[in-house]
Amino acid sequence: MPDLTVDAPRRLVVSRVGYKPEPWAWVGWEWATDGRFHGRWDDFDGNFRTIYAGSTLLACLLELLADFRPDPRVTQVLDDIDVDDDDEAIYPTSPSGVLDPSWLEPRSAATAKLSGRFCSVATSDSLATLHPQFVGLALQLGLEDFDASALKDSGARRLTQSVASHVYAITNLDGVRFASRHGDDLVLWAIFERPEDGTLSACLSGLEHHDLTREHPAMRRAIELLGLRWSDEPNPTPATTESRTEAAAPLPLVHAAADDALAATYPDGEASPETPVGAATLWWLALGDPDHYRTALSQLSADASVWGDFLKTRETLRGLSIMQHPIYSDERPGELAQ
Repeated sequence: MPDLTVDAPRRLVVSRVGYKPEPWAWVGWEWATDGRFHGRWDDFDGNFRTIYAGSTLLACLLELLADFRPDPRVTQVLDDIDVDDDDEAIYPTSPSGVLDPSWLEPRSAATAKLSGRFCSVATSDSLATLHPQFVGLALQLGLEDFDASALKDSGARRLTQSVASHVYAITNLDGVRFASRHGDDLVLWAIFERPEDGTLSACLSGLEHHDLTREHPAMRRAIELLGLRWSDEPNPTPATTESRTEAAAPLPLVHAAADDALAATYPDGEASPETPVGAATLWWLALGDPDHYRTALSQLSADASVWGDFLKTRETLRGLSIMQHPIYSDERPGELAQ
């Protein structure tokens, strides 16, 4: 029987972007949602905290800024929704793919020397060891298998968090070593909080803080790779995109790419708010960026006041499909619920 692969760095220099005054401090429990954090390798049961580090500052920035990247599918459809002037005044819409310079103000870059023993989860031995325990959960979540690609799926947080809880419970390892979904050359570390830790992890030493500015080479490179721009910079002329070709509808319970699923559901074009399932799909897509699509979310909601800022809703539905559990009605065959 294979064993978990263990990586044991000794005073390895790692980077992090975190909040001032101490980027390496554990995030306070008061910021948890329902007693849990929702990072990729956070504890599914909410018993311990996790802090993340990268082999380079660029690796950290790509992870943090990826959510700002424009989604052409969402932008094209939701921007066609007519916005009432009064709604626009109450819920102004920020352009997609734009980063406000104020994002930098509360944050700083930091380095530290990392020592400890970490599970390299994506090696062949680790995957084979964990497979019997987690293949069922992977299939339940709509993934094809428990493999390296499943561990990189940004929507499968329940899977990676459950693996983190398992590794924490059955070993004395200090965390997880994993590759970024933005490139296998970018190594990341999830450091587990152990009972003996204070405000900082005992795995860290030689902490240093560094200014994080928009001119920093790593920041400039991250902005370039993700196709972002600063809000005080001019908006470039958008490039035209080729129309998407029709795709055959996937078989039931097949885990399909987003483009394939949308094309199969709406072969004659994009989702429309004129139909119940179209409105539900647009609402679900808009949850990917509640700040940008606040007006659209409000207009697509029967009662927007019950959703607040939509952020908790986004976390609750993360990794789920709008049609994962469709309910069919014989009396209303043209409509789907849930």
